[in-house]
Amino acid sequence: MNLSEIRGDSTGKVWRYHITLDRLESNGERWRARADDGSSAVLHRCEKGTYWDDEIERMRVAIELGREPAAERCSTIRQLLDVHETEPQTVVGVMVPGVLVEICEWADYGLNEWLRREDRGAGAAIVEEVAANVAAALDVLHGLGVVHCDVAPNNILLVDGTWKLADLDSCVPIGEQVVRGPIVERQRYQHPDRRKGPATARIEFDTWGLEQVLAKLEES
Repeated sequence: MNLSEIRGDSTGKVWRYHITLDRLESNGERWRARADDGSSAVLHRCEKGTYWDDEIERMRVAIELGREPAAERCSTIRQLLDVHETEPQTVVGVMVPGVLVEICEWADYGLNEWLRREDRGAGAAIVEEVAANVAAALDVLHGLGVVHCDVAPNNILLVDGTWKLADLDSCVPIGEQVVRGPIVERQRYQHPDRRKGPATARIEFDTWGLEQVLAKLEES
């Protein structure tokens, strides 16, 4: 039936999904999964020791930050629900690679999708909410000594009616080099200094990104 399931290592909660029908259109292997209580989550799965090694490295950054008590208490950071990890093993003479699975809150849609909707309605209220919520999330991350480095509409998600900052996998400690990006289609949200090449992470990168997001919302 093409059904699969993942059990969280910390909570023991079981998440089930259909391998094809529940697969999400995004980079990497992601599915919408459901628990017995009817709740949904996003499963991000990568095999170890493959071409996903860089993605796994980024995932571990997000997991480490998501487990920080300050991040867990922040209502405007998309929450890490659990993690599932296995090591390579041999099954009936066949080597099965290990996996790392990040289990996060389900989001209805991203701000980038909202901006494309014809029925989005008045924008003043959403500008205020996004400004306050993302700023609060960034205050937490900056307090943990990291810069998000990718504040853009696609990383601001509506979760149970609340706009939250997501995708902590691009976070870099303040003062360390930012080597990823900028992505051409999101260059507007990248601080000008980053468009020249690798740069040293500083809080200004995030405030610039948020300012550009709010400007985009006001334009809409």
